[in-house]
Amino acid sequence: MRRLALGFIVFAFSAVGCATVPTMVPQSLLDARTALQLAQKDHADLLVAEDFQAAKRQLDKAEASFVAEQNLATIEDLAFEAQADAQIAQANARRRQADQEYEEVQQALITQQTMLMALLQKNQALHSAMRDLQKTQADKTLADQKTAEAQAAKAEEARLRAAAEREAEMLRKAQQIKNAQVTRDTRGLVINLSGKVLFDSGSSRLQQGALSQLDQVALLLKEYADYHVKIEGHTDSTGDLLTNNTLSQARAESVLNYLNQKGILLDNLQAVGLGPTRPLASNSTTAGRQLNRRVEIILERKTEKTNAP
Repeated sequence: MRRLALGFIVFAFSAVGCATVPTMVPQSLLDARTALQLAQKDHADLLVAEDFQAAKRQLDKAEASFVAEQNLATIEDLAFEAQADAQIAQANARRRQADQEYEEVQQALITQQTMLMALLQKNQALHSAMRDLQKTQADKTLADQKTAEAQAAKAEEARLRAAAEREAEMLRKAQQIKNAQVTRDTRGLVINLSGKVLFDSGSSRLQQGALSQLDQVALLLKEYADYHVKIEGHTDSTGDLLTNNTLSQARAESVLNYLNQKGILLDNLQAVGLGPTRPLASNSTTAGRQLNRRVEIILERKTEKTNAP
């Protein structure tokens, strides 16, 4: 398996469309590789070989899709499934290992009970009965503990699978938004809306044609109301910095206000103007500047929300 790449992952985006071909390894593929390595570290390849090989085959599909330069959405779907399969294999391996340890303890208990019976024949009846009672209580405590661990492992497996399926479904629905570029990075699910589609040049007033696009976004946010929504306004570097920062903030707030009018709670929304500080492409070309003039809507779980800008 290729060594994991450290650092930020940079993607190249086209002006329109719902997915692009990645120029570097997507974070989702790196996460899938890491998940498989962690599963192997827990001996999933030995304890639950079938589950481990299924995860490896899924990762191989994602790797092949990346090598074949397929679109980002296909790669990420395969990678997300590979990561989920690897995590399930890891959970099953841990449960199998716990079961084996339990069987070893049980066997040790049987051996100890045999020795205890021999000792009971030599000691007083009362003393032997007391020790036998203590051992029985210890056995029950250990059995209860192992049962609880096995149940916890099974519940975690179910939680991981459900979360992976929900994340994949959210990504598929987001990719259906008209004229949006949808990716996933360390910030969460990112919906990139072109500033050309949303606003007239130099204006923060939403164009009439942009409303149907934002209506689709609002429907998605209503369905996933347990996510925090960060709206980032971005500009190119043309003009002075103060004007660009002011314009990007106003545009982000215009999108926030419209989504609020469509029923998205303000508590779930945050608008930030970043001006030209985070370009996607070079500002030296017309095409690059057009890519940099955008609004990004980022969905992140409320429990994962940070104070970082």
